[in-house]
Amino acid sequence: MKNLLFPMLSIFAFVLFTLSSCEKGKNPLKPYEATDHPEVWNYSFNMQNPGSKTIPAMDADGNIYFAIQNSESNPITIFAIDKTGNELWKNEFNGNLSSQIICQENHLYFSAQTSDSRSITWCLNSSDGEIAWANSSQQKGGCVMAVSHDYVVTGALSGGYVTGDEDTYELVIMDKTGEILTSISIGNGVAAISMVGNTLYYITNHLSGGGYDKIHLTKYNLTSGTVEWVQSSGNDEENWRVASPDLVVDNNNKVYYVSQFGLNVTLHIINPDGTVFKEVTLKEVNDVTLTPSLDAEGNIYIGAPGYLQKYTSAGDLVWSFEDYNYTSASINVTYAPVLASGEMIYYGGEGLFAVKTSPEMAYIVYPETGFTSPGYPLINSDGDIITVGNGYVNCIKGDGQQLQNSVWPKVYQNNGNTASR
Repeated sequence: MKNLLFPMLSIFAFVLFTLSSCEKGKNPLKPYEATDHPEVWNYSFNMQNPGSKTIPAMDADGNIYFAIQNSESNPITIFAIDKTGNELWKNEFNGNLSSQIICQENHLYFSAQTSDSRSITWCLNSSDGEIAWANSSQQKGGCVMAVSHDYVVTGALSGGYVTGDEDTYELVIMDKTGEILTSISIGNGVAAISMVGNTLYYITNHLSGGGYDKIHLTKYNLTSGTVEWVQSSGNDEENWRVASPDLVVDNNNKVYYVSQFGLNVTLHIINPDGTVFKEVTLKEVNDVTLTPSLDAEGNIYIGAPGYLQKYTSAGDLVWSFEDYNYTSASINVTYAPVLASGEMIYYGGEGLFAVKTSPEMAYIVYPETGFTSPGYPLINSDGDIITVGNGYVNCIKGDGQQLQNSVWPKVYQNNGNTASR
């Protein structure tokens, strides 16, 4: 009888837990599943988004823009939908998509790799998707991009190899009409670009022609056309990797990025003069993308599979939040945490995740259309959350909070994804 007592008590406890959870309208196997954050609308685009997480862009009117490419052999499709999920237009372009959509001042910008391995940059009218201008350069492969009020800058992606005299790794600096102002041969591929006013920051590592190099962060004055400083990390002939798609710059012009060597991951904080302010060792991860977000007080938030962390502006750990109560819903931050105006942090995983800054898990939303490949969340003017996944754009009822008014509340800085300010 004693041998049966413990199993019976366990079953009884599970039944009580199940009943109490059902009374609250929650699935006991998904303890954080939200019941008060329904889907407001969804838009079906009948295309898959394999192997990537789409970061949509949003204009001042709440219109949403995103790019999908099923495979390299398929055209790039650019979509525009309004704030209630109605399609405005869509347009197709040839090439292999290499950048996110950037929306700024009634135009959309993106870049791709052409069939002859060159890069091409498009500028579209956001109202109808028609081409305002397109510019093909001698850059090798695809590009990363940043757009400010005065400049469009592209940089040849890191990796790849130079195969001939006409192939160059370079930065191309254009005005807003697409005219090339200058091209700068940099030898290495660019991993990320950001602009603050007339200051350009870019980071490189892989050597052209093979091999490896240190990670080089460069501060460049766009007005004078001069390099102000170069800061280097890592060692030659070792496979160091830049793990940030965005260079974050705070109000004091300190620069933040993440590097990875093997499983060793480091958050670098660089002073305005190019010296090292602090290097913070993060938890071991493998081949993930991490970009910090900054709140209005300068606190740093960063996350990866399994954890979300907060640091002070001095780089000291405030808290480290891990949650494994429901394995498939454990923390898996996509690119960077999105900081809302209240004490809430959003990110994409197998659902839409919301974490309080206390910290504790607030809720997870699993839309009926599924989040088989959820994208990076946007916050609209109503405080609702927009994500682009496989085949659907979902609008989830949020908490009424806006995107936080800080210098870098999410990857690519804001809902327009400008990587500039």
